[in-house]
Amino acid sequence: GNLDPEEWARLHGYSALETSLNPSRGEPLPPAIRQVHIVGAEDRNTPPGSVRAALAAQADAEVWVLPDVDHGCCWEAQWPALLHRIETPKHAKNAE
Repeated sequence: GNLDPEEWARLHGYSALETSLNPSRGEPLPPAIRQVHIVGAEDRNTPPGSVRAALAAQADAEVWVLPDVDHGCCWEAQWPALLHRIETPKHAKNAE
């Protein structure tokens, strides 16, 4: 999703959204909440760089960038592997 509506509007030359909350300006989530943010490498609507920038204050947030995926294309085929990866504890990956 759009984690910084102000930057998103600037990026696309849109008028700022007037009543939207801006998650990037909120308090960081507690470390106990696992954050996984998935974005397509070819996404020009919410590019990977804007997602990473919006999460700068979230120390433990993970950003997964999927190659050959954009804002609308090719997500369906990715979901089984993504769900498996999400369900795998973070420390299990490091143990392999």
